[in-house]
Amino acid sequence: RVVKPSLRLPESGMKLLKHGVNLDLFFRTLWKENVNRLLMLDYDGTLAPFKVRREEAKPYPGVRKILGDILRSGQVKMAIISGRPVHEVNGFLDLDEPLEIWGEHGFERRLTDNSYLRKGLLPLQNEGIERFIEWAAERKLNSFLELKTSCVALHWRGVNEKDRKRMKQLVDAEWRETLQPFLLEIRPF
Repeated sequence: RVVKPSLRLPESGMKLLKHGVNLDLFFRTLWKENVNRLLMLDYDGTLAPFKVRREEAKPYPGVRKILGDILRSGQVKMAIISGRPVHEVNGFLDLDEPLEIWGEHGFERRLTDNSYLRKGLLPLQNEGIERFIEWAAERKLNSFLELKTSCVALHWRGVNEKDRKRMKQLVDAEWRETLQPFLLEIRPF
């Protein structure tokens, strides 16, 4: 006998980004026999709300239980993907079941056996990131930076529209060309 987890979304303020999705049909299809299942979920904005203060992005109520039910069923391979470091996602979710997590935009990976893989950057890329950090500090943007092992994120969540535009213009005007020799690129997210 197969025990299927309850996959209903809790009444918690979680919202579907794409309206008109028939969740009952989705979950019935998910549980058809002889189907290989892989469920990949992003953390911020999917399992947890976006927050100006990143450390406050706790999972929506009920998310841990739903993920645990799915993992315990043994019928779905699941991976969480995030721009956050693996240890942050793991700490927020705090599940008893082993979970594969891809962090830092694919540069880190923790497998279900708790083994850990990490891609490194070239020395040239590290130099470019260091120069960008110095540049941001000179322009008083360092409080908006999130330093990661694979990149630097310039966050403007919670920043007024005028300052956002100024930050974007500064980066585009002064760094888009400068980063190319360092084998780095600017990616909006």
